[in-house]
Amino acid sequence: MAAMSESHDVALDFGAEEDRVSDDRRRIPHPYATFFHYAFRLTALIIYLVCEFVSSPFIVNFVIILIFLAADFWTVKNVTGRTLAGLRWWNHVDAAGKSTWYFESRKKTDAIKVAPYENRLFWIAVLATPVVWVVFLFVSLIKINVRWFIVGCIATGLQGANAYGYIRCRGGTPTSSDAMRNFIGAQVFKQTAESFTRVPARESNK
Repeated sequence: MAAMSESHDVALDFGAEEDRVSDDRRRIPHPYATFFHYAFRLTALIIYLVCEFVSSPFIVNFVIILIFLAADFWTVKNVTGRTLAGLRWWNHVDAAGKSTWYFESRKKTDAIKVAPYENRLFWIAVLATPVVWVVFLFVSLIKINVRWFIVGCIATGLQGANAYGYIRCRGGTPTSSDAMRNFIGAQVFKQTAESFTRVPARESNK
């Protein structure tokens, strides 16, 4: 007597694998770093936009905005750049007084990988925010508002310094043909960031 084989219908979820890949790409391994990467700069922007509607002295608003801008500059340079994008830039002054800038990026062969979604969030904030401050800078210039023009200059300098530094980290050291094109950005970067990043040389033992 011939044995009859039974067949069973099995439902296959062809989209499950794609969903898992999508979830991995959107995974945020460093939620706190990502939060503060946006928190300080967005707070500074919000205060800048609403302070004119609040009856508080300009100097108070100026100091508060400056505190958040400085906190953002330090956080992005020293924490979120390495954590979210695997990039780092810094300055060292040797015993002879020579200042040297270093622009470093994590190697692809390193065990610690950069999460693509975090990396995308990092660059959106780093590149978009300086553009917003440049717009505010020109608006204050058109209105001939000297006080807010100064705020715009400081904000553009701090945000632009981080943007320029990390672009250099990602693209490497430019060739001589790129020197003239990057001259203005380099000068703004140097003047703004040097006071925040200078590492004094260690004194030699006598």
